[in-house]
Amino acid sequence: MEDNKWVLGPGDGDSHPPLAGRDATARPMDFETVYRRHASRVNAQIRAIVHDCEEAAELSQEVFLRVHGEFTRGRVPTNVGPWIERLARSAAKRHVARKAARPEIPLGAMPFAMRVDPRPWANLEIASELGWVA
Repeated sequence: MEDNKWVLGPGDGDSHPPLAGRDATARPMDFETVYRRHASRVNAQIRAIVHDCEEAAELSQEVFLRVHGEFTRGRVPTNVGPWIERLARSAAKRHVARKAARPEIPLGAMPFAMRVDPRPWANLEIASELGWVA
């Protein structure tokens, strides 16, 4: 069964004839149905790009939050499946690009002079330990 037969749109009610090319007996698809049908595929697709289960789960939630927002605004395309997969790929690629732009460096691997200490007097302690201040 194709997704475009399930999406509610103009002409799908009792008072209007169905749109051309739509099945007159199609039931409207709600967000919960879309989520159940696509969640595992979206998660797998994102996980294949980001290679981290926790990040993939978080990005999947973000994708479905956007999908839900579009459902509430009534702006759902007729081909829901490819649209959601495109959103998932885009979110995963943006995440990988952002992560590559600012790589994480463990605190112990940073040079001593580059470490940031939030205490206001810490810089004075470091300077005195290095002999910069008498």
